[in-house]
Amino acid sequence: MLVAILVFCVYLADFPNLFKTYATIISFALIFGISVLVLGFRKDRHYLRGGATRTIITVTLATAIVTYTAGIFLGFNRSYASLNFNKILEGLLPAILLAVVVELLRHSLYRKSNGKWQSVVLFTTLSSLTYIFLALNPAQLVDAEKIFLFICGSVFPIIATELLCTYLTKNIGLQPSLVYKLIVKTYIYILPIIPNLGNYLYAVAAIVMPFVIYRMIDRMDTFDSRARQRMRKVNFGIIAVPLTVFLLVLVIFVSGFFKYWLIAIGSDSMAGTFDRGDAVMIEKMSADKLKENDIIAFKKDGIIITHRVVKINRDGDKYEFVTKGDANDDVDNFTTSGENVIGRINFRTKYIGFPTIWMNAIFNRKM
Repeated sequence: MLVAILVFCVYLADFPNLFKTYATIISFALIFGISVLVLGFRKDRHYLRGGATRTIITVTLATAIVTYTAGIFLGFNRSYASLNFNKILEGLLPAILLAVVVELLRHSLYRKSNGKWQSVVLFTTLSSLTYIFLALNPAQLVDAEKIFLFICGSVFPIIATELLCTYLTKNIGLQPSLVYKLIVKTYIYILPIIPNLGNYLYAVAAIVMPFVIYRMIDRMDTFDSRARQRMRKVNFGIIAVPLTVFLLVLVIFVSGFFKYWLIAIGSDSMAGTFDRGDAVMIEKMSADKLKENDIIAFKKDGIIITHRVVKINRDGDKYEFVTKGDANDDVDNFTTSGENVIGRINFRTKYIGFPTIWMNAIFNRKM
């Protein structure tokens, strides 16, 4: 394994990352095949297998709800694949294959090592090095800041993941470790957008989540049957409470009944400032509080438009706004009265408006 890691991840550093990944997969698959022939393969039948798997799914879903809720305020980025089928296939397939062969090999070697700590430490080190070298791009590590970000954003989360998988394999078996590995290694290829948490918050979430799973599963093994029933209720609460809060916040912002209103941008008339698919937050306010250069939301023919104010005409208590899209060459060929103004745009969050646009396109499609 060490030879394979050094050859395919270090000495072939100039080769495409996809080639290195598949080469590593083939090497580990051969090593696993040899281990099965020599040592055999024993299935795990631990009584906590199902409970541990449910706990992992619950905690990861709860983490996703919290991070995607934070994304409403921090913004979203397109994922690696972002609904591109070729990229999904290019990234998802090797990620699945590598996770499967690594966890199969971890399970096979640990079960036949009789739980010796040397074997546990050695394999955890080697599996961590595998993922670290595959994530490593020497061309990007040009200064101390880049190296620090790589250590925090890649090395520490990888080590935390591998430690948890080793713990799960040691105490329960293959199924929970494989489920967890597949979730954390494949979500970026499946989900079209990911929250823009920044390197620090991402690293914290990637380290805290394995620790939370470890603590919950470690406690499960000491519970009696009645306590395990209570634990299932706790597991349900972990996902139900954040989900309820998320839906409540979403309803508050999308409903338009309160001071702030979250809407999706459906055109490119403001491209450069915000783009189609972004979501913007409208702060409702009266026309007398608006000024030139503000970006406002107003209604015209039943449609909400977001354009910039270039001129304000006032006649007593009545206001008329001349507006223009930042990406348009000319001002709008109409003026907007103060009664049709909803409010001022406060901030945007990228990409989260696409589901609304897609749903509108489906329901407004002419048959």
